[in-house]
Amino acid sequence: MALFDHSDEPQNLQVDEVGKAYLLETARWGAFLGILGFIGVGFLVLAGLFMMIVGGTVGSMSNAYSGLPFGFGFIGFFYIIGAALYFYPTLMMYNFSIGIKRSLPVNDQQQFNEALSKLRNKVKFNGILTIVIISVYIIIIIFAIVAAIVSNV
Repeated sequence: MALFDHSDEPQNLQVDEVGKAYLLETARWGAFLGILGFIGVGFLVLAGLFMMIVGGTVGSMSNAYSGLPFGFGFIGFFYIIGAALYFYPTLMMYNFSIGIKRSLPVNDQQQFNEALSKLRNKVKFNGILTIVIISVYIIIIIFAIVAAIVSNV
């Protein structure tokens, strides 16, 4: 049997009680993870702002960090960028969970499909972000190898 059956006969997928129970349990955990994700995003933003405001003040008052090529404000900026990147998949997980919780008890096919599209968006985003991060690592490794070769010449 092929993974995707493209026969001319329409196939109607039925979500039975066992499938509904699995989806509802997944939705409960997804909502929990979504709420924790929102809290984490908030902490990342607060930490980033703290580092940008207070760290910049402390760094300018002290010469202890004068050897760094960048200050705490620069690091705080990356915390906020990380929070922005983490927000979207967290929102999609939360929306998936809410959509499943609302659609299954009343058998709302449209809301069920919309909830599944949120899960698809989350997984797709995570996949694309993973590809980007792996690509950046590969570029960094190539530059490190080239720099090591050039510095030993």
